[in-house]
Amino acid sequence: MRNRLVVSGSIAVAVLGVLVALTALYPPVRQISGPRTGLVVAGVVLTLGVAVLAVRRPATAARRAAWFAVPALALGAVWWWQPHSAFGWFAYAPLSATVIQGSPATDLLLPALVGLLLALATTGAVTLVGVESPVRVLAIVATALTAPLWVAPGPRVTASGWSLAGEVVGAPVTVVRTVSLLLAVAIGAAVLLAGRSTPARAAAYVLPAAGLSWVWWRSGGGATIGVAGSGGTPLPSVVDRLPWLTTAVAASALVVVLWVLAFLGSRVLFARYRPPGIAPVSSSGR
Repeated sequence: MRNRLVVSGSIAVAVLGVLVALTALYPPVRQISGPRTGLVVAGVVLTLGVAVLAVRRPATAARRAAWFAVPALALGAVWWWQPHSAFGWFAYAPLSATVIQGSPATDLLLPALVGLLLALATTGAVTLVGVESPVRVLAIVATALTAPLWVAPGPRVTASGWSLAGEVVGAPVTVVRTVSLLLAVAIGAAVLLAGRSTPARAAAYVLPAAGLSWVWWRSGGGATIGVAGSGGTPLPSVVDRLPWLTTAVAASALVVVLWVLAFLGSRVLFARYRPPGIAPVSSSGR
């Protein structure tokens, strides 16, 4: 079943990748090609290469899907640090206030491709480690959820002139978040290397869970955004705010998954070191 899903997903990312590459190479507004276009094309080429490998051997497609993590990170970085609007384009005509911009559907092409690639890569990683252990599967999911949390989205300007940027947070929040993410990844590696299906070392997830819970509380639900612009213009759309929405959803989901992992590991740990029961004593003293 997973192999069929991965094959279908591989075909979908191949088609979506071609559309993304064509949009980057031939935008509606003529503009000077830059390094961003080359990165997009390189990421799409990697996507097509992995998709071909998965489709050619359907019996092992799910195992090969883990390689989708490479183009996912490459294209995700391009989307995360946009010089302008999300994946669209805008140009101010000389001596006028005319704005030419891409449609919201076009702006969603790149984030949709990145999200699908991450889903396929997570499926491949889960297949490699085995799905018989819920703790091991959740460890993979927790590691994948850390991807959009390491660095805040880059500032960008929308087509209507609004400036979007993540609000400045204090150094303690940044330090705690970085340390907690490192702990989550390190503990995940230790859990995956353990021989047991439900290792007690998963109880250590309580440390990053507590740290990221504090960060979630201090950062307004995992992500805050600052909006600056003049009145009378349309407010930023959901597409414009999508990177910060992604951060908030990933942070909230990660906190829940980490607490679940910590509970499962703690239950095994307490069962292992529980003191033996005291045998009842009969009335005769024997």
